[in-house]
This record gives sequence, structure tokens and C-alpha cells, in this order.
Amino acid sequence: MIAFFRSKWFFVAALVYLAGLLAVIARIEPRAFEFKEVSSGLITADMVYGPFQMHVDGPEYRAVPTSQYRGGVARWGVYDNEKIGLDLDVQTVADTLNVEVHAASKSSPAIDETGLYVGSDSGWFYKYDFEGRIQWKFNVAAATKGIHATAALDQKRVYIGAYNGRLYALDKDTGRPDWILELGVAIGASAVLHDNALYVSVETAHPNGYIVKVNPADGKVLWVSGWLGGHPHSSPALWPEKNLLFVGCNSMRFFALDMNTGLVKWSFNGEGQIKGTPAVVAGHVYFTSWGRKIFSLNAETGEDEWETFIGGEVQSSPTYVPDHDVLIAHAAGGQLTAVKRTTGDIVWTRQTGMRRSILSATVTRDQKGTGWVVWTKCSADDFCALDPATGRTLKAWRVGVLTGVPVPYKGDIYLALDYPDSFVKLGKRRR
Repeated sequence: MIAFFRSKWFFVAALVYLAGLLAVIARIEPRAFEFKEVSSGLITADMVYGPFQMHVDGPEYRAVPTSQYRGGVARWGVYDNEKIGLDLDVQTVADTLNVEVHAASKSSPAIDETGLYVGSDSGWFYKYDFEGRIQWKFNVAAATKGIHATAALDQKRVYIGAYNGRLYALDKDTGRPDWILELGVAIGASAVLHDNALYVSVETAHPNGYIVKVNPADGKVLWVSGWLGGHPHSSPALWPEKNLLFVGCNSMRFFALDMNTGLVKWSFNGEGQIKGTPAVVAGHVYFTSWGRKIFSLNAETGEDEWETFIGGEVQSSPTYVPDHDVLIAHAAGGQLTAVKRTTGDIVWTRQTGMRRSILSATVTRDQKGTGWVVWTKCSADDFCALDPATGRTLKAWRVGVLTGVPVPYKGDIYLALDYPDSFVKLGKRRR
């Protein structure tokens, strides 16, 4: 026995034991590991920053959102202040954007009065002016799958996660990083900004993941949730009135977390991987899963209210249409379905012919401001305006492949395409 303890096999066994112990600690409590502030090797446009001087703000800084993924913290996909007609042409904003290095849905534009902000799966993040001129670009180091998240904007900064596990706060005017936080292995989901806090889904290598709450002023971690049991490709949705955050993950679990503490309030079995972003409407939360369903839960209790089959595996996020009170989602195999929000009854379905239907729809007001229009893909190459009551095509435009979310701004619709590899808009016709 003494000879064993002196042998190399004892040291091998000890190392294996320690590695296993660390793995157990990691699975039990993600707070056992510290997150790193990154401070070197940063490349943008034609400049190299490294090491860079972190620029942080004091407690007086209040981040005011100017653009959010899916139109707001409840993630309806609705832009109530946008009135958009059908007299639009396809116009190129930029000739090159995505290069198809990863099959996940692409980054969608974030837009406010200061410009257009969009990520690329090549690893570049761009700011354009409204004439399509690059104002600055920033490269995320060591992100082999690039950027697939959509940025959140406030009055001063751009917040964007990348597939290197880092969360970046970039100055809107210069593209210089104010702070960078390494949170995990990958961030493919879009952060949500509310009440001076960022909430972001983070993937780790187990595979596992968690939600992190970050102070946007200085990049300090405020809390880390427990392990979710799988990669959280889903972007968080919020119900601030009840301090609840909702997110799904690849473990097939759907979670409600306390926004103040990160503790789990309840969880639900989604019968398949959950990759889309939930929508919170009137005290209910709606989500889709690879279990081929759309679900309605009581947002406070997690009680199952209804479940409806809508075709193949569903990665699309449910989009809410006010007044019509329906939810719309794509499913694999090309089925686009609208269901009644209160009952789950199918209102209409139509075929798009798209095998992979991972994009999500957007809803705006019509040109008069009295009705609603659904904007989404209706075939492999066509982008369409649809009647939310019937699913009928109002007008179609040939654009190519799109897996990101359409984003409206001041009468135009912006599309960051997968292929052709360009950034376009449906813009008002030039006279």
C-alpha cells in the first residue's frame, strides 16, 4: 500500500479526483468561479487597442434603452410606433456582412437615431450611418462563430455578446470598448437592458449555462443564476412588474427567475430544446420548443394553460399581434401558424417551403396607423408583408435567405441577410 502512494499512479488518481471535484463544484455553483475583465489584444477597424483603459461610470449613470431585441423587454416583436406602407423597394445598405460560418440565426440590426448597429458571423461588429457608410467596426477576438446576438443600445453604449463568451460595452461614437467581461464559452443570445441592468444568457462547456446580471455602467456582475442544465440559446424576456425573467434552454426546461436575485421561481418541461425567445403578454408567458409546440403558461406560477402543435421542431420566437390577439410562429418543414393567444386554437396556417424556419416575425402598424402588418419570410427567397387575420400575402420582395429578425425604423424595414451576404432595407421608393 505504501508503495502505491509513492507511485505515479497515486498522483494520476489524485489529479483525476481533483478534476472531478472541480467539475462537481462547477455543476453545483457557478459562483465558485470568478469572471474576468479582459484588457488586451483588442482590434477594431484600422486600430489596435491593447491593453485598453477601461472607461466606467459612477453610480449616477442611468442606462436608458434606445433599441432592444424584439422591440422591448417583453419580447413581443411589436413596434407600435412604426407605420409602414407597402410601397417599398429593396435597397442595399452594405454589400458584405455574413459569411455563413455557423448555422445559428444571424444578428439583427439595432437602430436608433445615431445609426445602424449589426454583428456578423465573421466576427465583426459594425456601425453604419443611414446612407450605408461604415462609421466604425470592431472585431471580437477568438470568436470562431462570430456574432449572432443582437445588440442592446442605450444613450451612450452598445452592448453585444459574442461566441467567445465575452460581453462587450462599446462607445457608440467611436466603437472603442468601455469594458469587456468574459462570462463563459459562448454568448449567442441577445442581452436585455432594463432599469440600469443587463441580463444575458451565457453558455458553458459542460454543456450548461446560466443567466448573468451586469451593471452597464462598469461591467460589474450583480448576480449569477444557478446552472440551467443546458445551453441557453434563448434570449431572456422580462416581466418587470413582477420582477420575473423568463428563459428556455437546451435541457428542455423553461425557467422563471427572480430579477433581483437570480433564484429560480419555477421551471417547466418544454418537451424539447427551447431556443426561441419567449413573449410575455398580460400575465402569461408564451414559448416554443423542438417538441413541435407553442406553450402558454401562467407567468407567475408556471401553470400549464394550453399547448398547441404547430408543425415541426420550433425554433422561431412567438410574435404577438395586438387587437387580433394571436401569436405567430414558424416551424421546421415550412409551416407558419397563427394561434389564438387565450386558447391556443389555430386561426390560420400557411406553407412557406422553407425547410429551416428559424426566423421570427415582426409586427408594425400599417401605413394609416389603424391596422397591423406581419413582416416575415413567406418562401425560401421571398420576404413578405402578411395580413395577420388570414396570413394572406399583401406583398412580397425577393431578398434571399434570412434567419435574423426584421427591424423597422422610420418607415423602412432592415434585414441582415444570411445569403446573399448583404445588409438590405425595404425602403420607401425613390422618386
